[in-house]
Amino acid sequence: LELGEYTLKAQLRTPNKIGLYDTYIKKFTVEGEHLLTFDVQPVSLKTALGLTFPFTINLLNSGDFTEENVQVTWFIKGPGGNEYVHSNFSTILTAGESKSLAYSPFIPLDSKIGLHELTVQIIDGATQEKKIVFQVSSPSDYYAQVISDLELRIDQIQEKIQSLQQRGFDVAETKLM
Repeated sequence: LELGEYTLKAQLRTPNKIGLYDTYIKKFTVEGEHLLTFDVQPVSLKTALGLTFPFTINLLNSGDFTEENVQVTWFIKGPGGNEYVHSNFSTILTAGESKSLAYSPFIPLDSKIGLHELTVQIIDGATQEKKIVFQVSSPSDYYAQVISDLELRIDQIQEKIQSLQQRGFDVAETKLM
């Protein structure tokens, strides 16, 4: 049932359906709400040409009804506004149900370097939309940044180990790792 007021009418008739013995009419209201929410969680806001851009769409039906035809559409546009990957499907979400949908679209090697935009739309009677802007760089720039980030993390770990050692903790095995 959907939201609104319903009328139930029942009639008691003779077997030949000519005579009417009694009529019963009952009105009732179906209350509740349709409440579908979602978010989009990328693994990172940086990737490179020839790699993927992994992200997850998290759907939550916190309403009172089963949503039987939830349309999910997502697409990615490059810096010039050209759409280069697209997906569209429908799903069902019962009341209180959540779903996580993971994707890893490929960033073509012939795509442009710069800011790209992921757009996710959910249609369940109303349209909801979320956009995420992410950076696409050349593979060499991307891996140089990854190496720099790793070096920074190694420095932070070494500082933490030194701090623990100065406070009397046994960190000999940690150093080996």
